[in-house]
Amino acid sequence: MAFRNASKYRHTIGAITKKEQWFPDVKPTSASDFNTIAVGGAYIAYANSTAGTVGLLDVRNPGKRSGEPTTIHAHSAEITDLAFSPFSDHLLATASDDCSVKLWELPRELSGGSSGSNNVTLNGHKRRVESIKFHPSASNVAATSAGDKTVKLWDLSNGKEVLSLDGLHEDIVHSISWSWGGDLLATSSKDGKIRIIDPRAKSVVRSGEGHKGVKASRIVWLGPTDRLATTGFSKTRERQFGLHDSRDLSKPLHWTTLDNSTGILDLMYDVDAQLLVLAGKGDSSIRLYEINDSGSGKEAFQELTTVSSPDMHKSVASQPKRALDLMNTEVLRMFRLTQKEIVPVTYTVPRKSKTEFQEDLYPLSPSTQPALSSDDWFAGQNATPNLVQLKPTSNPNVWWQESSSAPSASTSSPAVSSPSVSSPAVSASSPSVEVKSAPAEEKKREEPVAAASTSSPAVSSPAVSSPAVSSPSVSHSASSPVTQKAVDNLTDSTKNIQVVRSSKYRHIAVKGTKPEACYSNIQTNFSAPHSSFLKANSTYFVVPWRGTGGQVAVIPFKRTGRQPDKVGLVECGSECLDFDFNPFDDSLLATVTESALLQLWKIPEGGYTSVERNPTTVLRGHTRRVTSVDFHPLVNNVVATSSFDFTVKLFDIAAEKERASVGDHEDAIISVGWNFDGSLMVTASKDRFLRIFDPRSNKLVSKVEAHDGAKGFKATWLGDRNQIVTVGHSKSSMRQVCLWDAKDLSKPLHLSEMDQGAGVVTPIFDPDTGVLYLSGKGDGNVKMYEINNEAPFVHFLTEYRSALPTLGLAPLPKKMCNVKTCEVASYLKLSGETVEQLHFNVPRTKMEFFQDDIFPPTRQVDKPVISADDWFSGKNAKPEFVSLKPAGMTPLSEVAKERKEKKYDFATERAREDTAFTKEKLMDRFFAQTGEYRETQGQKLKQELMEGTEDSEWD
Repeated sequence: MAFRNASKYRHTIGAITKKEQWFPDVKPTSASDFNTIAVGGAYIAYANSTAGTVGLLDVRNPGKRSGEPTTIHAHSAEITDLAFSPFSDHLLATASDDCSVKLWELPRELSGGSSGSNNVTLNGHKRRVESIKFHPSASNVAATSAGDKTVKLWDLSNGKEVLSLDGLHEDIVHSISWSWGGDLLATSSKDGKIRIIDPRAKSVVRSGEGHKGVKASRIVWLGPTDRLATTGFSKTRERQFGLHDSRDLSKPLHWTTLDNSTGILDLMYDVDAQLLVLAGKGDSSIRLYEINDSGSGKEAFQELTTVSSPDMHKSVASQPKRALDLMNTEVLRMFRLTQKEIVPVTYTVPRKSKTEFQEDLYPLSPSTQPALSSDDWFAGQNATPNLVQLKPTSNPNVWWQESSSAPSASTSSPAVSSPSVSSPAVSASSPSVEVKSAPAEEKKREEPVAAASTSSPAVSSPAVSSPAVSSPSVSHSASSPVTQKAVDNLTDSTKNIQVVRSSKYRHIAVKGTKPEACYSNIQTNFSAPHSSFLKANSTYFVVPWRGTGGQVAVIPFKRTGRQPDKVGLVECGSECLDFDFNPFDDSLLATVTESALLQLWKIPEGGYTSVERNPTTVLRGHTRRVTSVDFHPLVNNVVATSSFDFTVKLFDIAAEKERASVGDHEDAIISVGWNFDGSLMVTASKDRFLRIFDPRSNKLVSKVEAHDGAKGFKATWLGDRNQIVTVGHSKSSMRQVCLWDAKDLSKPLHLSEMDQGAGVVTPIFDPDTGVLYLSGKGDGNVKMYEINNEAPFVHFLTEYRSALPTLGLAPLPKKMCNVKTCEVASYLKLSGETVEQLHFNVPRTKMEFFQDDIFPPTRQVDKPVISADDWFSGKNAKPEFVSLKPAGMTPLSEVAKERKEKKYDFATERAREDTAFTKEKLMDRFFAQTGEYRETQGQKLKQELMEGTEDSEWD
């Protein structure tokens, strides 16, 4: 038992996490004998209550959620096994009672409903598939076992069966497990035997007696050792656990009977820490053991801890090591699938200080980079998994993300194109990658790894990974004081390390209004094919109203609360398809209709009190229905309209005439936008092309196919950056964000996938802050990205989540933001029959000062800078800017910086800890001095040399 006393993990503590970290309201399958849950770095997959369907949950978002989980309609019968690829968190394999195995490429983000694309279907087994296991070191290789007494090996790159191991088993093959190098397979069968198989030679290398019970048994290879662990049942239905030497299966190294429970015992093994988990189906406890690869009998393993719960679990799965909270010394995380929720169980090792990364707890771990291709492995090559040294990011809760770039040659394939994931030591933004291919018989897993310099693509949205940084250490002799030089050296080596990309807007907080301050009883006409369901200015907001004749409600901004059933309306005469306010006149509203009309309405002070049917001006020009209307942001009285006649027309509403027309479109125009000085126009068409026009000369400047999806896309110009962002769909219905250089549309500056939502996303850009707000119709969230000149140019910031779907999102003028509370943006959100105001605030401490670093001068949007005649004659003008600083507030940049005394100097304290005279050092010194003294005195203590009183002298 000496190994346990010296083990780093002997004091491991297991605990069920708080309820806030649970995943409630799941409806798992009632099947009790199958593996019904799998956990990757990004998602949790579990067998749903509907036969053949898989539920998906984002492992980063625990807690209650709105709606049902995302589902995959995978098979026509019960799910029997699930597994994530060791090389991609977005590649899921499912096995079923319908005798098939399917591979699913999961989206980057879940959006509810049905999701996932089936890349490969593996048909070949004649009875239920019992188990599926990915190869540990070769990409696109998997093994399956089934009730037809066979084990099959598949090349996932083409979905073909390469090897079939027939005639080697006499009954159902319940469980399979790869050896560390992937050259051998261990199997456990209903015929009561365990076998070691060379799959490429189609031969049994060794076999021995296993579990004789009628229920399923399990087997797992214990990492780079020659040992196997098995669980099963005896003939008298007692649960058993065994350890075996794969080189000699004639008798087990250890064999024990555990209990009389009826649930199948699942095995999960952590290769890094040599920790073995036993979890029985229907049990309420999880047992954790530490394996000693050199011991035998009872010394081959020791039980560390047992985590019990009042409720029973159906199945248990472990999460990849790269997703753990390394800075809090978490060494293992399990997920329990119960009747109604998924409950994480975390295992941590107590340490006195957690300010430093405890690297000794995290030996080399298998990376997400394969060591071989499928062709190499089937050709006879062998290789152990590539290993990396796990290191924490600056935020231990940054979950692992995949690169948006194309996969490497070793992992790409026509069928499985999901990009490979890096690991915490292989950070996409880190200049060095610590990767090592392990030797065949590696026993010491904690040897240092030589760093190999590689280049890695930058990680794009939705999250930015941080480089792995190991803190330097300072060592001194026990008697020397902590010198200032040592502290300075430590500080100098770390002060220039930037672990997270700096941004003033990273922590934007979104706050809605109270119910009494919202606008309720909004009778929105959801059937109208509106380009925009909501537009607003500082005085009014408009929504399409339920009724006939194309009614649009004009509601004063100050009239909050429940709206009357009869509100002030304008009636367009035919279906209203879009509307817009004049930016220079809050009371001028433009509407476009099904009957190809542009109508202008002069709203009386205080708004309408009844239905208004007579517009102030009616302009004609289009031959088919008009789908969008947009006022020019700088020029007074200029309006652009787009139509199903595939043209964009510019009207001078003061002169009441058409001044220009833009053609060259082959399908309907979805959105229209202006550049910074209003000289150019960008259009997004349903023919998939993004076009830039000079509208006054009807000249096409450039065009490009922006998104290849069947659904439409939208585009917006990014202020004075001379860049355009488009949001659309890919061929696989993934929603995409694409950034373009307006001077060169040959290729995008950035392309990333958002999710697999169905709604068209509307981009809204704030040129003051550089923040892009994305809201999809029907989505409950608003995603925020920062656009800057730092590759990859589009950086995910944060996301506002809501249970209420968004039908319309309208920005309010910047002058309506409360700069005293650091409100950088304000929007109106239409959800069903409610309109609420959302406040986007940046957390700050010194809010008594004007935060001029986040409130630069903003464009004066309520004053035109050029007349319509001058603009149509070819003149351009730059917008004017104004300050948002309230009277009496002092700008933060003018405040003298206070010099704060550090309450805790991390570098000094760490250096002091290294030089501290610890209790262990004190005891070592004491025993050393005692030993030296006894040696000089002939092994006699001072007390032994003293003369005492004779016994006769005592009365």
